[in-house]
Amino acid sequence: MSREKCLPPHILQKMYLAVAKKVRNSEHLISVLNKRCLFKLGNNDCKVFNSFRQETCPCCRKPVNPSLIFVMFKLTKSIGRLKIKCKNEIRGCADTFPLSEQYSHSLSCLYELIPCPYQGCKVQLLRRDLDAHAPNCEHWRQPCHMGCGTVLTQSTQAQHNCYKELRQEYETKQRNHRAIAMALQRKMRRMQSTMAHMKRQIGLICESLEQMADDAGGRGGFRGGFGAGGRGRGRGRGRGRGRGRGARGGKSEDKEWVPVTKLGRLVKDMKIKTLEEIYLYSLPIKESEIIDFFLGSGLKDEVLKIMPVQKQTRAGQRTRFKAFVAIGDYNGHVGLGVKCSKEVATAIRGAIILAKLSIVPVRRGYWGNKIGKPHTVPCKVTGRCGSVLVRLIPAPRGTGIVSAPVPKKLLMMAGIDDCYTSARGCTATLGNFAKATFDAISKTYSYLTPDLWKETVFTKSPYQEFTDHLAKTHTRVSVQRGQPVPPPTS
Repeated sequence: MSREKCLPPHILQKMYLAVAKKVRNSEHLISVLNKRCLFKLGNNDCKVFNSFRQETCPCCRKPVNPSLIFVMFKLTKSIGRLKIKCKNEIRGCADTFPLSEQYSHSLSCLYELIPCPYQGCKVQLLRRDLDAHAPNCEHWRQPCHMGCGTVLTQSTQAQHNCYKELRQEYETKQRNHRAIAMALQRKMRRMQSTMAHMKRQIGLICESLEQMADDAGGRGGFRGGFGAGGRGRGRGRGRGRGRGRGARGGKSEDKEWVPVTKLGRLVKDMKIKTLEEIYLYSLPIKESEIIDFFLGSGLKDEVLKIMPVQKQTRAGQRTRFKAFVAIGDYNGHVGLGVKCSKEVATAIRGAIILAKLSIVPVRRGYWGNKIGKPHTVPCKVTGRCGSVLVRLIPAPRGTGIVSAPVPKKLLMMAGIDDCYTSARGCTATLGNFAKATFDAISKTYSYLTPDLWKETVFTKSPYQEFTDHLAKTHTRVSVQRGQPVPPPTS
């Protein structure tokens, strides 16, 4: 009870006296409450609980002393600690307990008179006799202990026998579960047969692709056959796969090369004698036949991966094949080509052409003493593509190439014998892994070491040096499809 809403003490005194009269063995409480000097507030005629907001008694309106406050909870606690007897003493309860525990005791007293808990029964009995009354009560209700869900009474309990019903229900559920299991087994067998059929179809497709590759090798296809004039290092997926395949081509190489660029005309006319002259002046190579002219006999290519890619259209998914091809001569030249096409053979053929056009020179160096031929990268170089970072580190002679399979193929084709590698990022993406390695290899000539700090002697580029020759051999004629190309005029 808050101080602002507390009743006057003389009213509270009457209330506590009324409570004390109902409580047995409370003579001490009555004597305490009857004392006139219990509330010392300055007004002996009216003893009022003083609050902070009230300065007069709400009953008699006489002034009171605001400095004195009556602590009410002490009187409440003293009353709550009084020992009393149970109200069911007449029925046999001999328990004594504090006044504050009277309510909790009434909920657990065995001699408390309570009604029967079953609906419809109007009998009142002691709490201790409830267990004995329950089995004999006419309104007794209890579900079957067998779990059938039937609510039984005294009259139907003896006649109820749910064993047969439960047995029938159990057998019904068992038959249903067995039928479901049989259906699942049939589905599993159908799925297994479908998977076996798909595997056979995939095997047939692979065999047909292998046959197409072998057939296309002799006519400039995507498997290469035995290389140019039988000079390749392997055929198909034989023992030479790790070292690269022969140069791809066949009857297409028998056709005469008709250059269409100035650089091609200079190469065919033997005005440019080495590939390094082209790299020296950074001339763009637009024809793959230029690479075949200089490196045709030593070029080996390797298909790194063929992966299907899809594009979502309104008609469905359009599937194409993406080929990654590495090419090199194992002596300082390496290239990487990527091509996407509807057919595997076309994709590989286009990737080989792009790989030839992207061939770059590879600078090699020494790890320690400059003894023998260069065998490793000249310095630490780093290449990036996507999230992949590849770092090439020089290694001592005899170490070999310490790397994953993809960088190892590119480094071997570049003619590097010993090298340490370090890769970071998602190297599972073979395309980015190969591109990052190729980027690192191409940077070997991008970093100039002190031995290359020589005075540059500028000379004329081939286009300036052979301007007159290009002017004489240039022809401007329109050639229709199916007609032979006329020879250039001298």
